[in-house]
Amino acid sequence: MKICHRLSFRKWVLWMTASIAGFISLTGCVAHMKGEIEADNPLNRVEITGEVWDRVRSMNRCWAVDEDLERLADHFHEKVVLISPGERERVDGINAVVANYKEFIDGAEVTSLKENSPKVQLYGDDRFAVVTYYYDLSYLWEGEAVEAKGRDMIILVKDGGEWRIVGQQFSSFPQ
Repeated sequence: MKICHRLSFRKWVLWMTASIAGFISLTGCVAHMKGEIEADNPLNRVEITGEVWDRVRSMNRCWAVDEDLERLADHFHEKVVLISPGERERVDGINAVVANYKEFIDGAEVTSLKENSPKVQLYGDDRFAVVTYYYDLSYLWEGEAVEAKGRDMIILVKDGGEWRIVGQQFSSFPQ
């Protein structure tokens, strides 16, 4: 009890918080080592959000860097829906979405794609994710340099052990 008298209340609260956080961290690590970790454990959620973000970045590499439509298709759920600024109507289904990307790939030569400020939100027992981020895209279109800055929202579901994109909407920043 003497320690409480020597510390201000604020310092005591900070000391207790640090002690509790250390205990939680230690018990979380022990549970992880034992394989007893559950999806709602913060340690596992960090791993899951990293896995989701890696999947989104992998999808972007398929069209922007590798121009690999077959690998690109592996990232999408068969019932994926795309809303893009270049289309009046939504684009439904994996074949139509891949064709939409193919149209861009055939006309553009991407020189740079930077993804900024990603946010991954998990829902539904961590089997459903919404990813938002900003992008800076540079490409040549018919010899003309184009700079596009905007935002992207990608919705994924854990399907058959893999994260699959079920929805995507992207647009340039408002002028």
